[in-house]
Amino acid sequence: MIDAIKLFVLKIFGGNSYFATFFISMLPLIELKGAIPFGMSQEFFSGGALSPLSAWISASTGAFVPAIFLVFLFPRLVSWLKKRKTLRKLSSRLESSYKAKAGKISENGKRMKDYLLLILFVAVPLPLTGVYTGSIVASVMGFSYFSSLVCILVGNFVCGGIVVLLCTILKGYELYILIGFGLLIFLVVGVRLIRKIFKRQKKTTF
Repeated sequence: MIDAIKLFVLKIFGGNSYFATFFISMLPLIELKGAIPFGMSQEFFSGGALSPLSAWISASTGAFVPAIFLVFLFPRLVSWLKKRKTLRKLSSRLESSYKAKAGKISENGKRMKDYLLLILFVAVPLPLTGVYTGSIVASVMGFSYFSSLVCILVGNFVCGGIVVLLCTILKGYELYILIGFGLLIFLVVGVRLIRKIFKRQKKTTF
């Protein structure tokens, strides 16, 4: 499995750990939480593995790129979906889903506290938090484009720092950190899907 990934990285990125980390950090769910241990792993890059500082900068920068587009495009996408009769249900589900998350972050409408809570939300190195979800939540909460990007940028770099610190403390175990994070993604996503299935079954029975 590792050899197959090595060959893939070599084919796509020419074995360049900096660019591999940068582009992998742009992927949803994975983001920098998976990209940093990947880039610092000796198993994948041997002598070409990134230093903690290089991994932090490349992954944090790459993970931030989607936010530039998501914060701008998400409100426009929802309004476009609302104009299509066949897609109105999808738009309302999408909007209500992220409004629920926004409601958890924004408790009292105080903007400064909301900014800090959004930063914290993006900074937590767990699945379903981070740049992608944070960008959409910021849009739903009505933050300005600039304020959203600043909060996401700060939270993203803090998250990167936490992951780099973990990989530095557990040096030589980056592959296990990566595997552990992958299993955590499957667990969280799986639990959410099961909960949705049970909710639908309850609605149909009553």
